[in-house]
Amino acid sequence: MSEARFVAIEERLTSVENKVDALHGELRDTAALLRGEMRETANQLRGEIRESAETLRGEIRESAETLRGEIRESAETLRGEIRQSAETLRSEFQESAETLRVEMHAEMHAFAGSLRHEMRVLHEDTIANIKALAPDFAPIRREFQEADARLRDDVERRLTPLEAAMRARRKPRRPE
Repeated sequence: MSEARFVAIEERLTSVENKVDALHGELRDTAALLRGEMRETANQLRGEIRESAETLRGEIRESAETLRGEIRESAETLRGEIRQSAETLRSEFQESAETLRVEMHAEMHAFAGSLRHEMRVLHEDTIANIKALAPDFAPIRREFQEADARLRDDVERRLTPLEAAMRARRKPRRPE
């Protein structure tokens, strides 16, 4: 290789180096410019994000207040419905209780009447059973009456002569 060729290669290398340095400078300038634009864009995005966040916070607060109001209204409506249902149930319960009381009263009267009738029947049946179990006192009475009559006759037979003897022994009374 000749020297002229080395010189040409060196010149080309120098030209390439100069171009690379120029490109490198342009690249640095472009990178710096891009960094600046990126910072500016990032700052703009931050601002937009903050604004959007504030807007969203406001909307969320408004929505929350609206929702609270709706919940309060719904709660009041439900309370009213519950009170009305409770009153309806209370009146239905009272009516049912009154109906049940009347029915139970009627059933108790019917039961008491039936019980009285059954008790009378049982009482009459018991009296009939007791009479059926009791011995017949007529023969015993006759025996006692006959024995009493014999005793009376026996006592009279013995007492009559004694009374007559006593009268005869008595002294006559003097008139006064």
